[in-house]
Amino acid sequence: MRIKRDQITGAVLILLGAVVFLMTTTFSTPITAAYPGPRMLPSIAAFGFAVCGLGILVESTLSKKEQKAYMAKAGWVRMGASLIL
Repeated sequence: MRIKRDQITGAVLILLGAVVFLMTTTFSTPITAAYPGPRMLPSIAAFGFAVCGLGILVESTLSKKEQKAYMAKAGWVRMGASLIL
C-alpha cells in the first residue's frame, strides 16, 4: 500500500497541533474563567489542527480510491534545486 498525500497532510497537521500545544505550555499565565490569557487561543488552534489532521488521516486511510502521481521525480528534483538556489 502506498502512502497517499492526504495521509501525509493529516500526519503533518497532527504533528503541528502537538508542537503548538507544547509551545503554549511554556506560557506562565494560567487559564482561568475570568481571564483566559494568551494561552487559550493557541490551545484551541492546536486542538483544531490535531482534530482536523486526524479526520483527514482516517478518511484517507479508509478511502479505497487510488491517487494519481502528484509530481514526477524530475519535478521534485527541479523544485528542490530551485529552493536551494
